[in-house]
Amino acid sequence: MLLLAIVVVVGERLATPEGSLSQKTPTPAQQTQTAEPGLVNSGAAPAAAEPDAGISRSTPRPAKSESEAPPLQRIRLSPDHADGLLAEKVVPDYPSLARQAHVKGSVVLDADISKDGAVEKLRAVSGHPLLIPAAIDAVKHWRYKPYVQNGQAVPVNTQITVNFALTGG
Repeated sequence: MLLLAIVVVVGERLATPEGSLSQKTPTPAQQTQTAEPGLVNSGAAPAAAEPDAGISRSTPRPAKSESEAPPLQRIRLSPDHADGLLAEKVVPDYPSLARQAHVKGSVVLDADISKDGAVEKLRAVSGHPLLIPAAIDAVKHWRYKPYVQNGQAVPVNTQITVNFALTGG
């Protein structure tokens, strides 16, 4: 839109007898008249004349210091490896509706675990809809030992399988 406004201003200057190439900038009144509807013109020189035209200006980022560590990437762990780090496991309650309907099976969850071992996010990958809420409710209370890489605890991602089996009577 800004480029279109500049083209309109230059075109009108060339088309009018009083406008000549020697005229440096239009007056603020001329700029307002030639600006596109909805385009605010501040009276400054056209943006195309600025060296950084079209570049969004935001607060500059401070330079990274040598001691600042890069953000920790989440490491993908196999389910077996993650099971070895499990420190506290909460057994899910079998949903009564699922029990009455004789629903059994596994629920697979994708889990993000923080560097201190807390379960941060859970997403259902598969499982019966009657079993998924109970599995999520239990697993969100699980705790893991921190996974250490290069002497530093790092966040991890893994898959967790929760099995639901009907027992006796």
